[in-house]
Amino acid sequence: MIISAIAEAEDVSLTDIKHPRLYELVDVTTIERTLFGQSETTETNREATVEFQYKQYKVRIEADGWVTVFDRSTEGAAERDA
Repeated sequence: MIISAIAEAEDVSLTDIKHPRLYELVDVTTIERTLFGQSETTETNREATVEFQYKQYKVRIEADGWVTVFDRSTEGAAERDA
């Protein structure tokens, strides 16, 4: 879901996202487990977010499933509900 949002922001296919590989920059498994892996949602983890930079983008992942990719060079945003 994260890489899909980045590909959408770049207007390319998933297979075109090769460098840098997302897993070289962030621990995607830990992000997904932390935000989405809990069977019982509490008020605290429902509002949790993770942000990181990927190329010229700021990527924000919210516990409710929203992944927002902000293009820092144009200050626009491409949103994907994953």
